[in-house]
Amino acid sequence: MKISTNQATMIGCISPIFWGLSVSLVRTLSETLGVGKGLAINYLIALVFVFLLFGIPNLKAMPLKYYICGLGCAIGTSMTFAFSLGLAKDGTQTMEVGMINYLWPTLTILFAVLFNGQKAKWWVGIGMLLAIYGIFVVLSGNLLIDFKAMWSHIKSNPISYFPEFDSGF
Repeated sequence: MKISTNQATMIGCISPIFWGLSVSLVRTLSETLGVGKGLAINYLIALVFVFLLFGIPNLKAMPLKYYICGLGCAIGTSMTFAFSLGLAKDGTQTMEVGMINYLWPTLTILFAVLFNGQKAKWWVGIGMLLAIYGIFVVLSGNLLIDFKAMWSHIKSNPISYFPEFDSGF
């Protein structure tokens, strides 16, 4: 299904809402059903929404490279996201991990500018710095960056912040 520029803009504008809801949805499903089943239900919900919005895609039209690289990366990042949220020790740590996850859009823009040659205005750099500063504020629990407090939060449950480094996953 071909979408118009206005439809694409609307989807882009409402996507942060769904992105934000994903933290609470994944955590709630993980607590109720377990991390694996919760992730499966989350994907089922997303699949239904995608099919309702765009219809069933023509799978033959997409290159094999997309399936191997794109889907592999998407599955890997979403699994580490779900495990991070599912393994958080409490609601506060869930929100911290969720905020760290918000760096993905920032890094996507940064990498698009650096590696893909996308053009960006000077204020995009300010926005990126503010996003990273915001993560430091959330992790340190203070308006000034407190690396000791950040390290204390991370040290209390490191697997939730860095699930891909645990040999059990």
